[in-house]
Order: sequence, then C-alpha cells, then structure tokens
Amino acid sequence: MEEVLFGRIRMTIPDAQFRVSTDSMVLADFCTLPPRSAVCDLGCGCGSLSLLLCGKYPQARLTGMELQAEAAA
Repeated sequence: MEEVLFGRIRMTIPDAQFRVSTDSMVLADFCTLPPRSAVCDLGCGCGSLSLLLCGKYPQARLTGMELQAEAAA
C-alpha cells in the first residue's frame, strides 16, 4: 500500500493500482489550457492528473472517466 497526501485529502492506493508518479506531475505541468476549458480525462485511474490540473486551472471544468472500479476507488 502507498499513502499519498493531496493537501487535506488522504488516499491509500492498493499495490495493484497505478500510483501517483512523476509522469502525472510532468504531464500536468506540460499541459496548457485556454481559459474556461472543458477537459475529459479518459482512463483517469485515481484521478491524479485531473486533481493536478484543477489546482493549476481552477476555472477549467474537468471530468474523469474510469471503467475499472478498483482503479477509481
């Protein structure tokens, strides 16, 4: 198990699931969105990229979609 802290949100990620990694952080930093963007993150897993983008672009509307319930949990 891995524990991740996002400000006040505490998450425990099972060993079999994708972990928050440098990849998500680099992608969020690389991404530039126009004001008031609408973004759909397909296969978002635990939603780490969407959470990072929400912090970077608070005016954007982000929707995450994940088919695997275990990954979304």
